[in-house]
Parts: sequence; C-alpha cells; structure tokens
Amino acid sequence: MILRSVFMKIGINARCLSSNQTGIGRYVNQLCKVINKKENDVICYLPKKIHSTFNYIDGVKYREANHHNLIQKLYWENVLLPSKVRKDNVDVFWEPAHRLPISLIKKVPIVLTIHDLVWLKAPKTMKLKSWLAECLLTSYSIKSADIVVTTSHATKKDLEEHFPFKQSVVQVVTPGITSLSHQIPTSKVKKSKFTKPFFLIVGTIEPRKNHVKLLEAYANLSDETKEKAHLVIVGGKGWGGINLANHIYNLGLNNYVHYLEYIDDDNLASLYQECLFLAMPSLYEGFGMPIAEAMSFGKPILTSNISSMPEVSQNAGLLISPDNKDEIKVALEKLIESEHLRSRLSVYAKENAKQFCWSKSSEKLIEAFSLAINQARTS
Repeated sequence: MILRSVFMKIGINARCLSSNQTGIGRYVNQLCKVINKKENDVICYLPKKIHSTFNYIDGVKYREANHHNLIQKLYWENVLLPSKVRKDNVDVFWEPAHRLPISLIKKVPIVLTIHDLVWLKAPKTMKLKSWLAECLLTSYSIKSADIVVTTSHATKKDLEEHFPFKQSVVQVVTPGITSLSHQIPTSKVKKSKFTKPFFLIVGTIEPRKNHVKLLEAYANLSDETKEKAHLVIVGGKGWGGINLANHIYNLGLNNYVHYLEYIDDDNLASLYQECLFLAMPSLYEGFGMPIAEAMSFGKPILTSNISSMPEVSQNAGLLISPDNKDEIKVALEKLIESEHLRSRLSVYAKENAKQFCWSKSSEKLIEAFSLAINQARTS
C-alpha cells in the first residue's frame, strides 16, 4: 500500500482541550504541536474556549463554540461538529478519545484512538452509566473507524481479542513524554514542601487506581520503614466515593501520608524530581503516563504485572499483583530500604524513557492518517 506523505488537512475533536488539563488533553495538545510542524493543516474543534491550562499553538486553527452544559455539548458533538468538519473539507478526522460523532461516520476518513478497554477488562472499576456508554458508543466507534490507534501493545492485543475483524487496521502509537520542569536548570525548579523522603502515587482517586490497597500495604510496614519514606498522593477526586482521609486515619497513617489534589506541571515536576520512586498498583491501565514521566526523571517504578504496565515500565520496575497487599508491602519495603536497588533501577528508567518521544508518536499518527485515507478510498 502506498502511503500518502504529502500535505493533509486534519480535523481533530479537541473537546478535551476545553477542560482542565488531563492525560488525554495533554496527549492531544502535544501531538497537535508536532503534527502542525510537519506541514499539515490542523483544525481543532472545541465545544467552548480552550482551557487556561493549555496554550494556543501558532498555526493551528481553533473552531471554538460556546456550549457549556451536557446537553449543549452533546448537540455540538453530534450535530454541529460534523457539519463544521464537512464544511472545512478535511482529508481525515481524528477522534482522540474513544467515541465518534455518529453522523460523521462514512462522511470522512476516520482515525480513532482507544486509550484503554477498561469497560471490557475491568468493568467493575467504572460507573454504571459510563460503562453503558462505552459498551454502546465505543464499541460502535471501533467497528466504524477506518483505522484504530491504541497507545500500547497490551491494549492492541485486548482490542484484537474482542474485535478480531479489526486486526488489520489497528496501529500502536505510544505517547511521548511531556516536557516538565526536569528540562529547566535545577536551581530554577520549584522545591516541594516535604522535608521527609517520600514516594509518589499519581492518578485520579477512583477504584481502578487501587489507592486503598496501597495504603493498606503501606500501613503494614514498620514505623521505622515508614519514617524513611512518607507517601505523597497526587490526584483529583474521581468517582467511587473513596474517602482517602478516612482510610488514612483508620490505618493510623496521618503522620506518614500527604494528599494533594490537582497540581500544575511545575509542582508535579518537583515531586517527580525529589521522590524515591513511583507507585502505580492499578487494576488496569491502557498506558500509564505517570510511569513514563517518572522514568524520565530516573525514578524506579512499583507497578502491576498486568495490562500495559509491564510494557511501559520494563526493567525499571518491581511488578506486583495489584490485589495482593502482601506483594505490594514486600515491594515497598525493598524500594524504601535499598538505595542500591533504587540506583540500579534508576539507570534502566532513564534509558527506557528515551523511547517515548512525541516526534516519533506524531510520525506514527500521520502514518495512521494516511492509512485511513487509503482505507476509505478502497472500501
């Protein structure tokens, strides 16, 4: 198949740029920056103005509406957006987050990014209404897209298992690592407020991230070990009614655990830079961006032995079964007590992080756009 490598007009559903910066928003924003530099015409469609946590990119066109509540956003996405895309006569449309505007299907070549298959692999970790929406809309979108992109080989494998007829059109485009403040001279990086050594967990407070099991495992360490490494939790409140304060209090961890909600990149960078290691004992991840980010700072990883996490952490991490708090406890103890182990894993972490590059990601994504155009022409 001959791939199209010339100028393309690319339409993007950039609704995630209208909200506070999240993993998917960062993913879209970073790829827009690089794709735009490769002599393509990039058009981002948003239901409302771009959020203040993102910056406008020179050369990218932004089609911003003024829709704020849920009903307005649904109308924008399924009626107004497809109309604007057709009017702009784009060569290919990229949906970076699971669900396609239904009325756009078959009107233009489509690339759909699937970040994970939580709704199939770990449905109990989702809200019922979110699970139902994914079952109906994401399943239909996968079946309808010309090319499906996943962010890891683990998710590609999961997708091909459940949608075997899509095997020939599934491409892997791993994310790059967003430039945080580790690229700023050390003297100018913000310092955190923590005076004790600490390790991190970064992620929305919801059942899939497995915070409670981590807290239970940490509580079983001796006080002497806990004094050597406090736990800092970073993440906005999600769903599931997880009351971290209650768990921390009931487990007797008030003196050892510190919870921060949403923080900016500079403060996150300082935490990555100062922490001993990152813990990510999730029940399922489509990629696990905090793992890649922490490795870029040379930090060892404690993570689960399932889904994409071993693929991302590779030899820079200790792998545990996420439902076994004894395994988590042993791994915590090893990483806290052994500076030699942390130093050895740190070398692997820095090397592993080099593979996650936005320029390489954009090349793969542009290739997927070309494949979609050719796929649409021949179907």
